[in-house]
Amino acid sequence: IKDERKLSSVKIKKVDAGDDKLSIPNVEFTLTQTIDDVTKYYTSDGWSDTKTEILTNENGEITFNNLLSGTYTLTETEAADGYVPASELNSFTFTVYDGKITSAGGSGVSIDSSDSNKLTLKVENKKLFDWQIVKKESGTNTVLSGAEFTLTSEDNVVYTGVSNVQGVVEWKDASDNSVSFIPKGTYTLAEVKAPSGYSKSGMTWTITVEYGKPVVITDPSDNVITPENNTYKYTFENYKLYELPSTGGRGIYWYLIGGMLLMMAASLILYKNKCKEVLKN
Repeated sequence: IKDERKLSSVKIKKVDAGDDKLSIPNVEFTLTQTIDDVTKYYTSDGWSDTKTEILTNENGEITFNNLLSGTYTLTETEAADGYVPASELNSFTFTVYDGKITSAGGSGVSIDSSDSNKLTLKVENKKLFDWQIVKKESGTNTVLSGAEFTLTSEDNVVYTGVSNVQGVVEWKDASDNSVSFIPKGTYTLAEVKAPSGYSKSGMTWTITVEYGKPVVITDPSDNVITPENNTYKYTFENYKLYELPSTGGRGIYWYLIGGMLLMMAASLILYKNKCKEVLKN
């Protein structure tokens, strides 16, 4: 018996959760269908047993053609830079029947029928929050460059960071590559070298990172720091060292002369007091 139901074309459009007019290119997806415990992967040439990822184009779109009626699973395998992976939030499916999407389930997923040629399944992604460790002089707003930090995970993965001229710590991985995204996990933040002229902080902070941003930061007293803005900014302070005179420098003579004068004055006062005692006796 020939199946006369229409084949479906489904267009996936990847958009920003805060602005659905902002499309997101270069996002990796897999489309799978499982029948009788056998999973097949969609490819541009048909279906395959091998896992195959497909990228959204410059308009944030992928079109899946010639879909038979049935239920399909759409998985985001790699998010665009700066976005929370949809697969971390929810696994979602959609069902097509006779040329139509009849249902779609999952966080941030909606059906858009405005396209007269293809039905569109919109998949939203939330932006990651930016976060910064800012190095400042204690008691002032003076930012400090040249402070060196380590950020160490529970698995002993170490990132190293140095504060720039704005005081913001810039991170690098073990291969000395700059990184803008710190994976999920719990980390210990410690200062390993203070800027010139400042004392090194002995504080260590515990940072828990989810979706690229720190959601819990505790100081040594276990006080939780809760940021409120889209940029999570934390201040790590240093105390300024007192300046001492240079050995052999011109300034040291004034200290020596001053000390000698004080000693002479004290000796004179002591001598006069002794003389008064002798005269009284």
